[in-house]
Amino acid sequence: MKAIVIQHSPDTGIGLVGPILRDLHGFELHTIDARTASFDDIDPDSGDIFVLLGSPTGVYETHIPWTAEELEFTKKLIALEKPIMGICFGAQMLAAAHGSEVKPMGYRDTGWLINDDAIDELWAGPWFRWHGDNFNLPKGAQKLASAGTSIQGFQKGNTVGMQFHPEVDVGIINGWVEINRESLINRKVDIEELLYTAAARVEEAQPRVEALIADVLARCLG
Repeated sequence: MKAIVIQHSPDTGIGLVGPILRDLHGFELHTIDARTASFDDIDPDSGDIFVLLGSPTGVYETHIPWTAEELEFTKKLIALEKPIMGICFGAQMLAAAHGSEVKPMGYRDTGWLINDDAIDELWAGPWFRWHGDNFNLPKGAQKLASAGTSIQGFQKGNTVGMQFHPEVDVGIINGWVEINRESLINRKVDIEELLYTAAARVEEAQPRVEALIADVLARCLG
């Protein structure tokens, strides 16, 4: 089986999810850089599942050429009933392709947080959040998790979106903190506490990530 991974930035890789897909579920991973790819050249039949990763940009920033192209490509995948797993920006892209509006929340979620309305303890978390955009639940979709008014997980057909980041490892978190240090300071985020807890939380989350990805694959692949 093959997983086509759509990556949007060097600092938003597949992290913990990659080895789980490869080693526990037998997927061959093929990564495509959305910023340089020609979406017209990607064969929808080339993968058994498509994985859309995070991005520092917004789905609504369609002045960025690849954003608009990926949105149309995602709509094509949905029309062809291809399995899709979306993470953060990937979930927003998936929601937009299903007809939802994606827009800034006016604040940012940062750190290990509980989803207060979830279908089970697995989807409740805590999961690592790092986003400032949100979307309304796509019409006909099942909500899997939310935090207040922020959708954190949904399923529609054989597509599943997660607004949180099950893929984060210590390196990814450290990289995001370094890139966004000034913004975090301005928002009075305790950076040292965030970094201190990163390693312990990532290690503790590993079994939950494995269980979550197994659940997502079951929903996507049947």
